[in-house]
Amino acid sequence: QTPAQPPQAAGVDKSKVDGKWTLDIQTDQGAMAASLDLKSDGAKVTGTITSPQGDAPLVGEYADGKLAFGIAIDTPEGAMQIGFAGVMKDDGTLAGTLSGPFGEAPWTATRVK
Repeated sequence: QTPAQPPQAAGVDKSKVDGKWTLDIQTDQGAMAASLDLKSDGAKVTGTITSPQGDAPLVGEYADGKLAFGIAIDTPEGAMQIGFAGVMKDDGTLAGTLSGPFGEAPWTATRVK
């Protein structure tokens, strides 16, 4: 007997990440809100992340429900590279971990309606 599959949320297209997302990052200093604007072309993903530090272009890929992208944020010490890796969940949200010179932090993203 096969286990029952969880019901899919109505209208969730997990094959695409295109569009605007609200991004919540859990940092040591508390929650940080940002937004993502993503466009895909096959597995390639491009777009912009907007945070209190400003806008940063992003480049990465989305395939098999997994999203990975990187950004560079200009700081007085030079460009800081930050990588994001996450997965599309059954409810249509994204969740994962970002990593950079400061360590790792969990994040979640919800599609803007």
